[in-house]
Amino acid sequence: MGFFSAIKTCYKKSFTFSGRATRSEYWWFALFQALLVFGIYAWFISYLLANPQILEELTYSGTLPAGYMNNFWIITAAYFLLFFMPSLSAMVRRLHDTDRSGWWYFIMFVPLIGGIWMLVLLCLPGSNGRNTYGPDPLGPRRRLNDHPALMGQMDPEIKAAMREQQQADFKEYYKSRVLPQIQQNKAARGV
Repeated sequence: MGFFSAIKTCYKKSFTFSGRATRSEYWWFALFQALLVFGIYAWFISYLLANPQILEELTYSGTLPAGYMNNFWIITAAYFLLFFMPSLSAMVRRLHDTDRSGWWYFIMFVPLIGGIWMLVLLCLPGSNGRNTYGPDPLGPRRRLNDHPALMGQMDPEIKAAMREQQQADFKEYYKSRVLPQIQQNKAARGV
């Protein structure tokens, strides 16, 4: 999933706490929100610097002027709808992808290790195939155990053929890459 499709999906599913979200969906959306918050803070700081009377009022009284406080509830509601709810639902769906309940969200409030633990959980790959929370958003994936080398006892003929092909590949690599480099180094040293 790309950057813009992740943003679109997360805002469409702002109040959807069921289903699963892929790693790319979650992390593209997290990047978008971080960039947006950075842009809003930069705009706010430049606005304050351009209007010294607001900074004076803030310096002397410790609060913004009365006209600015009237918009507090509008700003709070906008934050809730634009940032908190989509982020919360995406995080819960991301936890569902790792086959964990959305209640794991509260692990973040454990002092010192909670945030690190949540970061690890959000970085884990999703479970293969259908899990408790729905079908795999990536569709059918090849599991690691499906690789012939990891399937346990293989047919001895296939194993021998794979070993021969691997040895031939090593010899070809040595002849084409390693040997010319050795000869080049010897020529450069005059040996």
